[in-house]
Amino acid sequence: MDTATIRSLSPALRPPIPSEHRGTSVAKVFGALAFLTLLTGRAFSAIETVHVDGTANILGAGHSTSPNPGGAGAGTLPVLVDLLPGSVEFSFSYVAGTVGFGPNAATEQGIGAEGLYRPAGDAASTLSYDGISGIINQHRFFFLSGVFLGDSEPVDPAPARLDFTNNDSFDSLSPEIGQTFFIGDGLTGDGSGATQRYFVPAGATRLFLGFHDRGPGAGLPGYYGDNSGTLVVDVSQLQVPEPASLVVWSFLGVVGAGVAWRRSRRASRLCSKTRAVRVG
Repeated sequence: MDTATIRSLSPALRPPIPSEHRGTSVAKVFGALAFLTLLTGRAFSAIETVHVDGTANILGAGHSTSPNPGGAGAGTLPVLVDLLPGSVEFSFSYVAGTVGFGPNAATEQGIGAEGLYRPAGDAASTLSYDGISGIINQHRFFFLSGVFLGDSEPVDPAPARLDFTNNDSFDSLSPEIGQTFFIGDGLTGDGSGATQRYFVPAGATRLFLGFHDRGPGAGLPGYYGDNSGTLVVDVSQLQVPEPASLVVWSFLGVVGAGVAWRRSRRASRLCSKTRAVRVG
């Protein structure tokens, strides 16, 4: 039996792989990942999937109860996402589902994350309240929104309101703590385009997701009593490792690459010897 015959045998009959050859691919992958972290200084965290109900009142962020100055339903508290250590950037890689903000099935239900579009303009703006900023968008209403907070409960005065009228296709955004912002479907276009990036403000430890809902006239928040539906949102955080963690990853990267190199050398020598041997 020669070497070619050995290669043609079924897996069950092939000679066992020497121990120094096992794990070479794993070591290479591990070394590559560690070196990538070393070179870039960054590592993506696992994606967290959350469910945001149409009743989630974004102005309730950081409070024990949702505000209801409009008098038509406080809704529920917004969805909390805790920031991981070293988190510097967020993105929303997947947003699906529909929500509604009223009883009219034709115009107020089955609305996606981008909200209801009104080309004629309808002053769809919400006033600030209790330390959380409102928002301005003359063409979109009831879109997925977010706000960053620190550890403390927000108090007045709230930050300035951001204006997203014809301005929701940005590549990146740097909101302040307590300043609500547009998320929509997390893309630069409506259902298409690049993934938008949201930079974490200094001192932030929490992210909240929810909706603005207000009645006609003054724009006071608190019209969540007839809201419905749910959005499913994948939330991604980009982290910069702490210096101590970076040192550990650097060491592991060197070790992983060294192990991969040594095992590759041993495997190459073993293959060379095997080719030289002929079994009669």
